[in-house]
Amino acid sequence: MHIETDIERVRELAEAKEDQNWRFRTFLKGVDLSVKEPDSIAHRHYKDIAR
Repeated sequence: MHIETDIERVRELAEAKEDQNWRFRTFLKGVDLSVKEPDSIAHRHYKDIAR
């Protein structure tokens, strides 16, 4: 897995995905989950893909 460290490239990628990121944030705010649930879901998915 490649982690981008060039700050300008990170900025470009963020701008390119701005609409998608905004829709995702809006979705998360509308979901009735406890604070710990999204974190545990993310950790579980990370474990699945990081093997």
